[in-house]
Amino acid sequence: MNKKELVNAVAKTPGITGTQAEKIIQSFMVSITTALSKGEKVTLMGFGSLQTVKTKTRMYRDINSGETKKARGKTIVKFRTGSHLSEKIR
Repeated sequence: MNKKELVNAVAKTPGITGTQAEKIIQSFMVSITTALSKGEKVTLMGFGSLQTVKTKTRMYRDINSGETKKARGKTIVKFRTGSHLSEKIR
């Protein structure tokens, strides 16, 4: 499901127009992005949680040149499913 399909699915809810659904989804995405960029954990009870994790700097071998290079650590987002979601997708 992409963003447009999600907006259309939310718009099928009685009393919510397509424009309102798009604003809701956009606001949801901005709120989560803002919280994660501040290093906060986002928990949606029953659905799951999102949090940022820093990876370590590591060494790797370039397969083309054979050189050993250093890959800098970076910040990634991890998602962990909640109990309700886990039960539904089994």
